[in-house]
Parts: sequence; structure tokens; C-alpha cells
Amino acid sequence: MTYAKKTVTMAKDVHLFERGGVAALFSAVSLTKLYGARDLSAAYRYLKTPRSEKDAAKKIGGPLLRALESRSMIDDGSGKSGARVKAVKKAIGRFNIRNVVLLVSNNCNFRCSYCQIEENMDQKRMVNMSRDVAAKALALFKRNSNPGEKKTVTITGGEPLLNMDVVRFIIAKVRKEFKNTRIVVFTNGSLVTKELARYFKDNDILMLVSLDGPRAMYDRVRKTKAGQGSFDAAMRGYNLLKAAGCKIGVSAVGGTHNIKDVDKTFDFFLKLKPSSIGFNFSHFLLEKDNPTEVPIIDFGRILLDFYEILRSRGIFLENISRPIGAFQTNTPKVNECQAQGYGFTVDARGKVGPCKSLTVADVFSVDIDGLGRIEDNPMFRDWSLRSPFMVAECLDCPALGICGGGCAYDSYISNKGDFKGIDTRVCEYKKYVLEFLIWDLFKVIRKKAAKQKFYSPSLKEQDAAFSSAYDKKNELQRSVGHELDTKKRNKKEKKA
Repeated sequence: MTYAKKTVTMAKDVHLFERGGVAALFSAVSLTKLYGARDLSAAYRYLKTPRSEKDAAKKIGGPLLRALESRSMIDDGSGKSGARVKAVKKAIGRFNIRNVVLLVSNNCNFRCSYCQIEENMDQKRMVNMSRDVAAKALALFKRNSNPGEKKTVTITGGEPLLNMDVVRFIIAKVRKEFKNTRIVVFTNGSLVTKELARYFKDNDILMLVSLDGPRAMYDRVRKTKAGQGSFDAAMRGYNLLKAAGCKIGVSAVGGTHNIKDVDKTFDFFLKLKPSSIGFNFSHFLLEKDNPTEVPIIDFGRILLDFYEILRSRGIFLENISRPIGAFQTNTPKVNECQAQGYGFTVDARGKVGPCKSLTVADVFSVDIDGLGRIEDNPMFRDWSLRSPFMVAECLDCPALGICGGGCAYDSYISNKGDFKGIDTRVCEYKKYVLEFLIWDLFKVIRKKAAKQKFYSPSLKEQDAAFSSAYDKKNELQRSVGHELDTKKRNKKEKKA
């Protein structure tokens, strides 16, 4: 083969991982992977220095060089490497409103010690949403969303069941006026009755119930306003929803109250047999320290242990699915949540903002009256630009493409008002997750990879590795409200 007179080098976004005699190359931008042995490690190190294409082919072998080139892992001076980053940046700031979060009550019958909703607002803001505000919120959602797009309406609070009149109003209105729209009700479970459970089942509502673990762990942080434990009430509600046949998931906060004896926590969740679990780390609070906060890297290790257990049982773990979604589809995750151009929050007063925790605190909020196109509002435009791809120091990180930048709310607090800044806790955590995913995928393709000098898994293989355990028809077995937009990704694959 005749080689052009050009210089080649390893693309800056390609990173080497090694374990037990196996090497893996990973592009942080295109998210392509190439597995091999020592030859792959040697090729990576050799190409960290610019070489002529002819010399490179002679040194590492033409087939490997072509494999690297076809997977966008080589920089040949044509500017393709930089163009990939520019292409991702070009998509940042585009709006595709498909989620709305409605806080139908800013109030709650619980007083959880880590709650960033109640802890972030004063008593005057603890009101219920009116039908008028709910109608305005849904009208705003309709004006800003694409009728053909899959949409999500999340009804939450506070405790939403404190305002069942408006909950029923919203559900009826959505079912009548919106197509291709799922409804999620996020509750503490304590106010669920048999009648309500049947109502939610009949209306095909996706139910999320807050449960942090067995009684002693739960009651330590989730108490009633009177200071009593609330475990029995929450479990009664969960069981009523389960008995009614509702699609149900669990949302938990992981912290000092339930990870010290994590095996008991895991056993508790497994016995519940939900469709999905969100096991979230504690967020910061605006005015005081969060008493349940733990080091995020410790939480990350526990989360991945839990993920492997849940996957073996066919139970979906929501939080870890976000970086996995990017990793398995080769689609860079440019931001963390719906607050960056994919949705908005309306609280009980009719205040609208990107992030519910900062909306109720009136840090980032506007009145719903007079608000037209979300993307024309300077506040929302500014939030849509938040991405690690827009932060220079993030561009060299191996986890760039799966990161999303972490929680903007936590960044706002940790960076004293700069929500676009880096929450440095997230950096080590996302790198840890990436390394886990690299080797978790390898376990699936190991036999095929062993038969070749180097091997790149297909998108189909990656999907099978990370999604085969789940029911794709179950709406709760996906990252509801956080799905990646994969419609425009390039599905063409080249095999070495």
C-alpha cells in the first residue's frame, strides 16, 4: 500500500487504559474503543510522537494504523480531531424542550434533613399550585415542545399529593392535549390510598417513591414535621401502589445514614423489586452543610457495586445509566440534565427556572406570565451553554464524553455562584466510572477480542452489554427525562 507523505500522531482525546496484559484505547470525544494487548500499548506510546505515515505503518502495522484512523484516533494534520470537538460545541446551546417539572406543592408533610427544596426557601414560598398556574405551565410546555417528540411531565414537590386536585387536573389535561407524553409522579408515598393507587394505575402514571433504606436508616433522616419517623407511612404507600399494579421505581439518597452498612441497604431495595432505582448522592444545601454528605468517590464505588447487583436482577439503576448511555451509543454527553436546554421547572407560585432547587430559592427564576419562547430568555440561554466541552481544563479529561459536567446546582454552591464552574468532586468520580465501563465492556467481548490482535466492539455489542438485562418497553427502565438525543448520531461503522 502506498502512503501519503503526511505526519500522523495519536489524537489528543485518545487515552490508554491497561489491565492484566490487556490494553484499551478510548476516544473521549467520539467514544470509540479499541482493545488489544501489548502491541496496542506500544502503538499508543509510539504515536504520541509525530511520525510519518509510512514509518508508522511499518512500525505498528498497516492494519492497526488503518483501524486507528477509521476510529478517529489518529490526528493526521487535517484538523479532523479539532473538528470533532467543534462539532460537539456547535450543538451545545440548541434547545429541544421535551421535559417539564411541575412542583404542584412547595410544601411537604416531611422534614428530611438533606432536602434542597425545603431547606432552600422560606415559609412564604411554601404554597400549593393553583389550576391557573398549572394551565399556564402546560401551555408554556406546549408552545416550546415538539409535538412529535417523546415528552415527560414530572409532577413533584414538596409533596405533590398534598395538592391532589391539581395533580388530577394536570393528568387529565396532559392526557387530553398532549400526544406521546409520559407522566411521572414523584412522591414520598405517605399519602397514597387504595383509591389513589388505582387512579394512578388506570391513568398509566409512572410512580417514583422516595425510600432510603430499612427503618432505622430511613427514619434517621426522613421524619415528619412533628419529628416522628415516617418509614411505615412511606412503605404503606409503596405497597399500595405495588398491589395496584403501578409501574413503580424508587428514588433514594445515599449518605451517612445508609452506606455505612450498605449490604443491609442493598438487601432492602432488592426485596422491594422496583422497576428502577435512583440512588443519588447528597446535594449541597444553600445555607448550611448537608449532614448526610459523603465523599463522592466512596459513593461512586458503592454505586457501581450496586449497579452490578441490580443488573443481574434486571433492575435499572438510573443515575449510572447517564454515563452508560453515552458510552454504549458513542454519543458524547454534553451536559448533565434537562436544565441545559431540554426542559424547565415551574414551582407552585408560577416561578419558572432551569433547576428546581434554584427556582424555589429565586436564585434563577422568572414569572410565568409573559414568558414566551424558553430559548429567547437570557437565563435559559446561559444555562444551555453549560458543558464540560466549554471548559478548557476539561478537554484533556478521558471522561469528557461521558461526564456532562455534573450537577449545575452543586457547582453553583461549590463555586460561590458560578454554576458553569467545575464541581471538582465529580472529576474523580466520572473517571472512576469510565474505567469501570471500559473493563465491564471487555468482559463481554473478551472471547472475540482474544481471536484478533485488536478488536473494536460494534454498537450492537455495546447495546447488548449494557441494555440486554432490561425491558425496553418499561418506561422506568431508562433514564426518564435524561435520555440522550441519539437520532442524529452516525450509525455507520467501519471494521478493521
